[in-house]
Amino acid sequence: MRLVSRVLLRSALSSYQESREPEEEDLPQYMYSCDKSRLAPELSRCFVELGPDDEETQAFLASCRRHSSNLCLHLLYNCLRMVLCLFLSQTSINGLLETGKMFLFSRQQLCKLLPVHQPWPLNSVMEIGAGDGNISEKYRSLGAASVCATEASGVMRRVLRKKGFKVLDVETWDRGPHKYDVVSCLNVLDRCSRPLSLLRQMADKLDSGGLLVLALVFPFEPFVENGVYMRACITHSIIHSETFPTLQCC
Repeated sequence: MRLVSRVLLRSALSSYQESREPEEEDLPQYMYSCDKSRLAPELSRCFVELGPDDEETQAFLASCRRHSSNLCLHLLYNCLRMVLCLFLSQTSINGLLETGKMFLFSRQQLCKLLPVHQPWPLNSVMEIGAGDGNISEKYRSLGAASVCATEASGVMRRVLRKKGFKVLDVETWDRGPHKYDVVSCLNVLDRCSRPLSLLRQMADKLDSGGLLVLALVFPFEPFVENGVYMRACITHSIIHSETFPTLQCC
């Protein structure tokens, strides 16, 4: 028992040191810019710079700093994770503990990406791998009449339903005639077994003039959660680069 306690404490301290933000005066400037001269012309024309200046983003960064300095919270979460990982995937653990929330953009930043200020219908949105619905709520706040979602984690599916989202099956969501104004797939292509097939499915389900919103993590290191285990993707990698400016896709 004493050995287990030492392991838990050492793990919590390690996690605390790795995630803890430096003091405010030592914080580096958050980099949201990109050297567009290194991008392919078709990417450079489409690039939209998102800065950290809006209130929602600043609140998120402040929340991260508060949580990263809480040693007791790190100790509690590490103890729970060591037990829960025997039965649940990492995504399900995040849903159960309400951690690992995805903040890819604020509502204001999303407005920069979508033509919401133009006569453009935002009636229906499909979010692939919606997690706890944090991003789905932003689409709904922009006036989307219908926001549907898919999610592999049973825990996260329950969270989504509690928030009022229609959850579709991950294997059959693309069947039927319904089309979407926006299909959103954020940090999912590196966590699915057939990313190329998923890309084709999403393109087929876009309505005329619809938008596909994608986000990728770099370096691109795909794997799939299979319960408590991890396995490699079936399809070969769709990315042949480790950095965004040198991005090449199949």
